[in-house]
Amino acid sequence: MEEGVCLTESGVTRFLGGGLTETQRDFVQRHLDQCSLCPTFIGAVARESGMSGRALVHELRPQVLVPGMLIAGRYQVRRFLGSGAMGEVHEVEDMLLGSTVAMKTINAGRSRDRAALSRMKQEVATAQRVTHPNVCRVFDLGIDGSHKELGEVLFLTMEYLAGTTLARFLDTEGPLPPASATQLL
Repeated sequence: MEEGVCLTESGVTRFLGGGLTETQRDFVQRHLDQCSLCPTFIGAVARESGMSGRALVHELRPQVLVPGMLIAGRYQVRRFLGSGAMGEVHEVEDMLLGSTVAMKTINAGRSRDRAALSRMKQEVATAQRVTHPNVCRVFDLGIDGSHKELGEVLFLTMEYLAGTTLARFLDTEGPLPPASATQLL
């Protein structure tokens, strides 16, 4: 194992080969979203094992939307914003209304998972009942099966809020003074 890397080579091999349970895979995915060293390590292990870059991207991010792609005949992908254990978030243009929204997708491996679909429906239903200036508005829930290479794309659209993440802000600006932190909370 390389110095400072959190995952072991055997763990990476099991991750790439599909030898982890869904819970273990979710744990690794959450870790990869936060760790700056392990994605590079996984890339090195994948290259040594002969896995192509495209296959690696498919394993790490099974559902990759690319700029210009049209989802549900309505939403054109502009750019990738971020990802987490469940999926990805992209800035998209709603071609029907001519507005910019954020699209949250569920990873391709989870799009057939009834529990994931149920959680997403609940998230949309709950979010639509909450109206407050400090809460992001949720607009739509949908499934698009028009991209054979992706399978079904389960998504929700929400208000796009330009800015930076709290993590990125803290990385560049340092800790917040207690009064500012309290105001955010």
